[in-house]
Amino acid sequence: MTDPTASADPDAPREWEPPEIPPVIEFHQNTFKLKTMSLLSLLVAAWFLWIAVGAAIEGARPAPLESAGGQPAIAELPAVEGPAAPAPAPGSEAEIAPQGPGQPPSPLIAGVGGLMFALMGLILFREAAKTEPILRLTPEGIEDRQFGFVPWANLRNYRLVSSFFSPGFGYSLKKGVRPRRRAGLFMFQRAMNALSGMPARCFRKQMVVGGCEQMLMAFQMHRPELEGK
Repeated sequence: MTDPTASADPDAPREWEPPEIPPVIEFHQNTFKLKTMSLLSLLVAAWFLWIAVGAAIEGARPAPLESAGGQPAIAELPAVEGPAAPAPAPGSEAEIAPQGPGQPPSPLIAGVGGLMFALMGLILFREAAKTEPILRLTPEGIEDRQFGFVPWANLRNYRLVSSFFSPGFGYSLKKGVRPRRRAGLFMFQRAMNALSGMPARCFRKQMVVGGCEQMLMAFQMHRPELEGK
């Protein structure tokens, strides 16, 4: 008895089969860009701290009592009686010109700015040192490195973010659902992103290896019905 499939036409079109979904899909961050941003932040911090130290030293110096050459300063010369000098005309160079040397920058402001940039650089360097994926998709749900595991049943929607300043990809949870880790940080990010109409959890396109389009395709393979607009 012959096999009925053996006489089938090999060139006949086959029925469409859906692509096989990988059991685990991982996404990694761009560590090179994170390290570059960390280095730039530390350089800016060093510049601010250098300005703060220089301004503090300059402010600690005593004011000179004598001018160059050992002559008495102008403030110490005897006053001479006579007619007052005429006031400069409005808009003239004498009125526009500065009346004294510029004030040095505040050491406190420069120091606070330097510490903020230094803290930002250290945080970015710490993130760049992590090697585990920032996001993993499994048949059970999402494993977010920052906020923990999120089942698919708790996901409200996902979509690409077309913002000019922060293009990327993001997802949102259903109302009343909180992540397992760092729930306070997640709620703060959700409130800030809501002001710009972005999802609660966003990934910047420049910080994801391969871009965020791969994230969208992976989410579509698992839960196409949850894609938002």
